[in-house]
Amino acid sequence: MPLKNDHGDLIAIGTEGMIVSVHGYGQSYMVEFAKPLGAPAMAEPHEVGLQ
Repeated sequence: MPLKNDHGDLIAIGTEGMIVSVHGYGQSYMVEFAKPLGAPAMAEPHEVGLQ
């Protein structure tokens, strides 16, 4: 299921972003995406693939 960013836009699965903060020992992550522009989204560990 795609993520929804803080502005309500859908972020497609596989879209690359940068983790900008980690909450509660890895319970969730705030991820910043370049497209759509300035689109932060909260993601759970199963929604993040690290490279």
